[in-house]
This record gives sequence, C-alpha cells and structure tokens, in this order.
Amino acid sequence: MAGSTLTSLAGRIVSQEAIVEATKSITAVADFAHRFNEAETARGSVVVVPLFNVPVAKDFNPPTVKYTSAGGTVAGVEIPISDHIFEGFKFTDKDFAQCPVGFWKGGGAAIGRSLGLAIAQKIVGLINKTNVPKSADNEYVLSSITKKTIADLVNRAELADIDASKSTLLLGGAAYSELLSLMDANVYGGAEAVRNGILTPGCYGFGSIRRCNAFSSDVNEKLVAAIVANDAIGYAGSPIEPQGKAGLDEYGIATDSASGLTIGFRRFADQSDGINYMVGECLFGSKLVQPKRVVRLVSAATA
Repeated sequence: MAGSTLTSLAGRIVSQEAIVEATKSITAVADFAHRFNEAETARGSVVVVPLFNVPVAKDFNPPTVKYTSAGGTVAGVEIPISDHIFEGFKFTDKDFAQCPVGFWKGGGAAIGRSLGLAIAQKIVGLINKTNVPKSADNEYVLSSITKKTIADLVNRAELADIDASKSTLLLGGAAYSELLSLMDANVYGGAEAVRNGILTPGCYGFGSIRRCNAFSSDVNEKLVAAIVANDAIGYAGSPIEPQGKAGLDEYGIATDSASGLTIGFRRFADQSDGINYMVGECLFGSKLVQPKRVVRLVSAATA
C-alpha cells in the first residue's frame, strides 16, 4: 500500500499513483537483494544490502546440535548510489486549481512507469557480455521456447551452481508470451500471470518466472532470457532531499510499504514563463555481486 507525505490533493494523487506504477515496473527484479531508504542519501554514498546465506535446516538434538548451532550468515554488500534519475510533466495553474483527478492520476502513472522502467533497465543491464563470464555454464543458446527447453533450464541453473528454487527466470516479452501459449491457464496462474507478468511460484522448479521488458535492444547481445540467482544482483535507492526549498511549492515522498521503494516529488514553477512542473526522482545504485551466478540465455552464440 502506498503512503504519501505530500499535502496538496494533486500532489497526493500524483505521488500515490506514481509509486503504484513504479512498483509494478520493477516486478521483474523484485526478488533480487535490495534496500530502499527513506532517509536522505547523498549521491556517491553507499547503501549496504544484506545477503543471507542459510543452510538446510538440521535436526534439533541437544546438547550436540542446539540453537547456537545455527549456521546462517549475513554478508553486507555495499551498493554505490551513483545514479540520480528523475522525470516529470508540465501543468497549468488551472490544472492545479481545478484538480481534475484523471489528469493527475495519469501524470502520476506516467512518472511511476518512467522511473520504474529506468530502475529495471539499469539492473537488467548488468546482465551483459562484459559482466557475466563467457563460459559454457554462464551462457546458453535457447534455440526455441517449448515446455521441454524451459524445463531443461533447471539443469542449466545447476551447472552454474544456482539453486533454481532460489532464482528468477527472466523471460523477454516474446519468450514469455510464447511460453504462456503452450500452457494451461490453471497451471501458469491464469489472468494474473498475463496482467502482472509472473507465473505461479515454483513453476518449472524456479522460485519465480517473470516477464522482463528491460533487456537491452542491442542486437549484438542477443539476450532473450536469463537465470539469475536472487543474491546475484543487489540494488538500492533513496529519494533526494532538496537542500533548499525556497523555490518549491511542495516537496514530499511516497513509499510502497511492501517493497520500501520511495520516490521524492517536487512541485515548482518557472516564474519567467509561468509554467509549472511536477517531478519525481530518486537516487539509485545497482551492482552485479556474483557474476558467476547468472546464466545468459541468448538466441544465438555470441562472440
């Protein structure tokens, strides 16, 4: 559920609609290790994302095997906050004074989709030929989309030392749609799988199978899908607090309570031409923490 600190009706509508749409847009990468921070974070600083490594549960058998025998570890991975992303739209005094709900909902949704897609593209962009080792285990030609080829990907995950049940299979739009056409709706999750781009958890042995529209359009990459261990990529974000609010008509943040995703909003006017602006923004960073725990699935062998 989205919450907002903006006070104007227009601001609340925009911010709440934007955070909902942004959260939808990062669905493809929702299982990767992440942390969003509402507090002010300067560009160039670091946010620590925890990665948990917990072994298979053991039998309780004191005094030799007791609670203190728990072997799970937590590693903190530093994610540099290096990107400052923003987008917004212009509006008139009349738009604000009359506050047509449809106008402000549409504007908020557009901001949210723009920011969410930018976040997803930056994260998925890490899955490239330069970052991921070029080996038989980390790059595999997915020649066609059939039930068998998708089922065989569990084996490809194991060869790369990836537990499929703790990983995400990202499928480009064409591959995802093709897979749906081969399956019965009651198996893949029905209408929700079409609307949200997520197959039923555990399908084909993967923790999740998600539609991803953020793969690179570079034909040389030939990337159509990817298997990504959920601890292979980390990302973090934060809104940026304006240092001076004298020129702002309004500033506030909106937060998704489930993911913690937070976006800052500023509403202001350019007095030289009387045009008003509503802008959403956040500081952001991402890092490929474990390159060997990614399998690039390509349409043809790459150089």
